[in-house]
Amino acid sequence: MAKVVLSAQARQAIRVDMLQRPHIEACGLLIGEITEAGDWMAHEALPLRNTRNSAVRFEFDSQELLTHDLTYGDRIIGAYHSHPGGAPYPSGIDKGNMENL
Repeated sequence: MAKVVLSAQARQAIRVDMLQRPHIEACGLLIGEITEAGDWMAHEALPLRNTRNSAVRFEFDSQELLTHDLTYGDRIIGAYHSHPGGAPYPSGIDKGNMENL
């Protein structure tokens, strides 16, 4: 079964992002590669602005997202977001969004 692996650098970047935005959902992109075995290796985490400024929803700043897409392209392997005050599991909204992919 494939797994997601965060480098120490990516984990630290996410941790710092969450500490800097404790009352809203921290969010950003995971930069890395998908290995031949199918594992997702995230080497970096790049925080993006949450334009919703919400504790229960996030939306990336479209200009920031475009800039990172042009810079990193195929190296973008995923996204992350926090659940301040909530359970560390996908919410109903998260599950619905995943079904739409």
